[in-house]
Amino acid sequence: MTLRMIFSIEGFNRLTAFATGAAGGYAFTNPDVDNVYDIFPLQKPPPYAFLNVYKVKEENARDFEIKWKEVAKFNQRQEGYLFTKFMKADKRLGPGSAN
Repeated sequence: MTLRMIFSIEGFNRLTAFATGAAGGYAFTNPDVDNVYDIFPLQKPPPYAFLNVYKVKEENARDFEIKWKEVAKFNQRQEGYLFTKFMKADKRLGPGSAN
């Protein structure tokens, strides 16, 4: 490349496009606290979680899980509802333990 090609209008346009693309790519691939883009800007999750513990008989466990997941799907379609997580207690920890 000659200096004339680099410092021409075409060269300036290429340099501008490259710099803009590089800056935009860096901003989206290397986020930090100051420049991270919030997916839900109006619906920030609260700094706490609600835990509901249920004791279910072993023979009703599968039916309970199916119905609980149906309710979770319904709730997730409601406006403002972010997510639900289903967690089972670890049987190795003994009765009354929840994860």
